[in-house]
Amino acid sequence: MATSKYWNPQSPAVTNEQHLVDDMIAEVIKINGMDCYYILRDSQSSLNYIMGEDPTTMFARAYLIEMYLDNPSGSVSGGDLLSKFGLNMTDSSNFVVSTRTFNRYVPQNFRMHPIEGDLIYVPIMNQTFEIKKVEEEQTFYSFGRRDPVFFNLKSQTFQFSQESFQTGIDEVDAIESNAAYLIALPVSLGSGDFQRGEIVYQGANLASATATAKVDRWFPSNTNIHIYYITGEFQQNTQITGETSGATWTLNYYDDRKNVGRYDDYQNDIFESEANSIIDLTVTNPFGNPSKSIQ
Repeated sequence: MATSKYWNPQSPAVTNEQHLVDDMIAEVIKINGMDCYYILRDSQSSLNYIMGEDPTTMFARAYLIEMYLDNPSGSVSGGDLLSKFGLNMTDSSNFVVSTRTFNRYVPQNFRMHPIEGDLIYVPIMNQTFEIKKVEEEQTFYSFGRRDPVFFNLKSQTFQFSQESFQTGIDEVDAIESNAAYLIALPVSLGSGDFQRGEIVYQGANLASATATAKVDRWFPSNTNIHIYYITGEFQQNTQITGETSGATWTLNYYDDRKNVGRYDDYQNDIFESEANSIIDLTVTNPFGNPSKSIQ
């Protein structure tokens, strides 16, 4: 006996019913979901497929889109482990987004569908998740077509690793400035006020700069500037210029081991000093004498 030609979603003739299912899923997510920013990962250089990373990753596009949190009772925790490298958080969440809604808000020339590595920022939770797995076959073709009706985005808490955020949305771009490694630069003999988020540099111009960074905060009372996303090495007694503000100040000294310590009191120079008392770096080869022949 043939399947029903009036409702069975497996029938290619029942397209209106398939569209109805699309509308119902999108409407349910609108009613029970939350507004999230879908943030696209862009690669500024070739991706290292062996290590699975790109040290110059940039997030430059974010789109507000409604999603449904599949585990509304809270994040599924894999356990928070306090290791020698700090607190390792493995909380995960599943987000459901309608295919039609995703294609409506995210330009097709950038993304045809969600991909692993993109981010989801949830304003109401003030938390960012990285997509680890895009599940497309959860419905197992029960709606009568190969294209998924919705995507289930299995995500984990995003761990910042000096990525660049330039979306133009303040609360999204703050992910970078709030988690980046900050260094304080004491300056003097200058004028102007640096602006938060602008690029500062040393050199004749930005194109030929020997060192660049982003401004987190500027303290005119004690002429200190907090910077992050640093490239190159700043030189003392050399002028620093703000790209947007045009402010120019002379750097008193620069020490890249002096973290501002926004989250802890541990400094790289402490580790350096302790290491020098354990390892003798004055010898050429601390593991033996390579000049001796093997008998």
